[in-house]
Amino acid sequence: MIFSNPIHVYKNPAQCPVVCEVGDIWRIYYSFRINGQAHISYMDVEAGNPSNILYDHKKHIAELGGWGKFDEHGMMPTFAIDNKLYYIGWRNLGNGRYENTTAVLNLVTMKRSVVLQAD
Repeated sequence: MIFSNPIHVYKNPAQCPVVCEVGDIWRIYYSFRINGQAHISYMDVEAGNPSNILYDHKKHIAELGGWGKFDEHGMMPTFAIDNKLYYIGWRNLGNGRYENTTAVLNLVTMKRSVVLQAD
């Protein structure tokens, strides 16, 4: 989706859109960057007419993980179902290396847990 006049306050492109049907709206979770770190937000649009933006959250839905955590440098959504948002957590290991971890964020309690982490 490309919007010619986005209302989002962040001045960079959205990445990794994930669409969920919520009644007669589509909730679109996406990643955006602040200081090079990916954060997750969402917007609600009219189902079947995504250019009609009904609500734009305008801030991230969860803080990045703390120092040493699997998602300390970024979060990008991948899939949503049953009030759970699956995402990729980013951790910068230095020297151009990074680690990605698959995690799930409970959208009701906002608690997160690791689903799959590389050895």
